Amino acid sequence: MQTSAIEARRRVILGVIFGFGASLSYGVSQVLTRQSLSDVTPIVGSSLALFWGTLGFVLMSFRNLRAPATDFRRGALYFTAGGIFSAMGVMGLFLALERAQVVIVAPISSTNPLFTLVLAAIFLRDVEQLNLRVVAGALLVVAGVIVLTVA
Repeated sequence: MQTSAIEARRRVILGVIFGFGASLSYGVSQVLTRQSLSDVTPIVGSSLALFWGTLGFVLMSFRNLRAPATDFRRGALYFTAGGIFSAMGVMGLFLALERAQVVIVAPISSTNPLFTLVLAAIFLRDVEQLNLRVVAGALLVVAGVIVLTVA
């Protein structure tokens, strides 16, 4: 195998591992959030979660902050918009967990691959490669959510 092919395969494997790690982290987060909502309101809870998440992220990536940015303004704009939508998502999740069972909310909130797929097809046309496997995988996730929620 060529070095570039090995590196590409390594990147895919690491992406899958980090993706499952993120899923595990979000799953633990939702259970802990549901448990804590009897003690604090969703607004306070989401504020605390976002604060500690931001602090943890800054500490983990501190050494990378020294690297010069090629287009800081553009990157900062996209990250700001992403942060706003992320905060809205966390707040919506916390409000949902306050009102419904975690076993119902978690699968419904896991439909985000469908929205990601549609938005990536629109905005990341030149960056992301969408193929039949990716679309089928996203649809299977949503089908699984429907089965879990309805059954």
